[in-house]
Amino acid sequence: MSDSPFKLHKNANEKEGGALYRRQLLKLASILPVTGVIGPVYARNSVSKHSDVGAESPLQDPWLSLDAVQNHLFPASESGLSAKQFKALDYLQSKFERPLADHEEQQFLFQGVGWLNDLSISDYRRRFAALDYAEKEALLQKIVKSRAGENWLSLIIDNLIEALVTDPVYSGNPDGAGWKSVGQIPGFPRPQAQDRYYELGYQKRQRLYRQNDEKRLTKG
Repeated sequence: MSDSPFKLHKNANEKEGGALYRRQLLKLASILPVTGVIGPVYARNSVSKHSDVGAESPLQDPWLSLDAVQNHLFPASESGLSAKQFKALDYLQSKFERPLADHEEQQFLFQGVGWLNDLSISDYRRRFAALDYAEKEALLQKIVKSRAGENWLSLIIDNLIEALVTDPVYSGNPDGAGWKSVGQIPGFPRPQAQDRYYELGYQKRQRLYRQNDEKRLTKG
């Protein structure tokens, strides 16, 4: 097994690592003035029961592990939505299927899943999705102490926020549930499927292609 970029360097500061993790969680908490969803992330550190995320899931890695990380960071609570409820994974999958998707971002997320599971197997002899809550929390606290781990977790949180507040036409935030949970009023007019920004870009390119073809035919 190769040395994971998520492993803590010997000269890394333990207190600094904890602060990094809290900073990432506060980034997520900053958009939740209504629900206070982030509370369970701190309150459940001592929970030791096994998670049911991925227990009977049809997902395969890397999506299985990404789903488990998303739902650990944004768990179900009485006061707000979970990542699963606002379709964070659906949003992420849809995002990478779009024309002109950022495949470097996708590659980094997928590589990070491999690094995460390497470390999980090394520490617990199980992949991340099979860990209990306390083990997942400890592992995430550990990886965020590395630069690669902090960047990876930050990217996941950025996409969680996007999924929570995006227009439902982009596959997250079903029925505007995310907007309601954070007290956000969407802008109008709302986009339709054919008005999604990447669809408009595709339509514009097609018009340019047709115009260029017409010019060539006219010159011919």
